[in-house]
Amino acid sequence: MNIEISKVDQEDEDRKYDFWTIRSEKAFKEARNLNQIVVLPEDRQLLIDIDSPEAEAVYNKNKPKFQTHIANIVKEERKTSRNGNTHIYVTLDLDFDARERILYQLFLGSDQTRELLSYVRWINEDPHPTLFIEKPTLLLGDGNV
Repeated sequence: MNIEISKVDQEDEDRKYDFWTIRSEKAFKEARNLNQIVVLPEDRQLLIDIDSPEAEAVYNKNKPKFQTHIANIVKEERKTSRNGNTHIYVTLDLDFDARERILYQLFLGSDQTRELLSYVRWINEDPHPTLFIEKPTLLLGDGNV
């Protein structure tokens, strides 16, 4: 089954408006205005946004199956999101493209709305379809302690 995917065009004002409100450029501006940072995934890295105990359960349930059938997780790091939820940085032993990143993140319980919007950014050739906005981490000795 082939799924037809179309970019937002000039004549579809509702979809055009929605895309312009979610593009990565807007996230960079928002982060700057809030003194926060935009985190982009590294090569072979997934950015998993866990917003509930149920999402955490999906992550824990699907992780073994994901490793059996798709790729091994070679590194996992957890951080608290700016809203107090969990961001999981997962590094795999496999190369993948931006579309597969979105799919893998969804498999592992990442927030479904976030991944839907990431997919819309990908369809519209946004340079950064996957990203997090986070509070900056202060380093000891950086003068801001």
